[in-house]
Amino acid sequence: MRPMRLRYWLTGAFALVAIIPIVLLGIWIEETALQKEFDAVEEKHLLLAENITAALERYSADTRAALQMFAEVPQSAETQQRLATFAEALGFRHFCIVDAEGTVLHDFMPSDETQNSIDAGLIGEVLQQAGPDVKFLPVKADAAGRPTILMTRATADGGAAIGALSTDYIVHLGEMIDSGNKGHAAIVDQAGRVLAHPKPDWIAERRDISKVEPVQRMMRGETGVTRFFSPAAQKEMISGYTVVPQTGWGVMVPQPVSELEEQARDVQTLAMVVLFGGVVAATLLAWAAASAVTRPLEKAVAAASEIGGGVYDARIPSPQAWAPEEVKTLTRELNRMAESIEEAHGET
Repeated sequence: MRPMRLRYWLTGAFALVAIIPIVLLGIWIEETALQKEFDAVEEKHLLLAENITAALERYSADTRAALQMFAEVPQSAETQQRLATFAEALGFRHFCIVDAEGTVLHDFMPSDETQNSIDAGLIGEVLQQAGPDVKFLPVKADAAGRPTILMTRATADGGAAIGALSTDYIVHLGEMIDSGNKGHAAIVDQAGRVLAHPKPDWIAERRDISKVEPVQRMMRGETGVTRFFSPAAQKEMISGYTVVPQTGWGVMVPQPVSELEEQARDVQTLAMVVLFGGVVAATLLAWAAASAVTRPLEKAVAAASEIGGGVYDARIPSPQAWAPEEVKTLTRELNRMAESIEEAHGET
């Protein structure tokens, strides 16, 4: 077996010392990249869902107060006009007060509404659900076939105040969220029917997605983050979700898991490039360090061989200025020894 030269031995030792932590760091980055993507999404998406929920809480409080005011303020032509303007700003399509038999006592619509949202059939249905507090009913088609949230509150005479609320504002809130290429916001009512979604046809038909896991959790009043299969995207998704306590509406912000995996792969690829570059740099530096130590020794061995062969004036060249001090000292002492040998040989 051919003996290993000191330069190669030192290069291997120096490189190994430098490469081991670089490799361990690269492995750690590769293994934790995906989990870090999941952790970031959990924090971001839950925060987005909670922000939408805060806006919906404010909106539901405003519309609740508006319906109470409509039911309690005395009705007159001037009052109705003012209420109609106020209702229009909040997104009401129709408002009416009915008696216990369902007969309309007062009725108005905002100025831009040309279609009646509340007909006798809806009045009878809503009247049965009226109570002392304002109640938001699950989304359904109004008399004109549009997705509508009906609100109701019982009046002192056994009748009810009924409001038909457009879902336009809720849809607008959902459209404000854009997370990744396929990330989106979905808002559902207390029964799991779609109020806002990237698919307009799902909004129009009030698609029932109550079987989807995060929707089921929201219907139970839960808040959190979960992974599930999305029937809309036909992909595995991760979603933050939360609930509007006043109405039971649920808000979730899902994103495909494949996007997170792709982002993690990008990080892993970058880590591998940095790892390879670190290994190459460490090897080159190890070779340079080993050379700085072994080259003067090799020259010393060569000079000793020459002296042993009768060339008594052989000397070791001075090392570079950046060479270790110990190498410089060794070179000086060996040259001094060579001079002594040359002098002793000259005297004989």
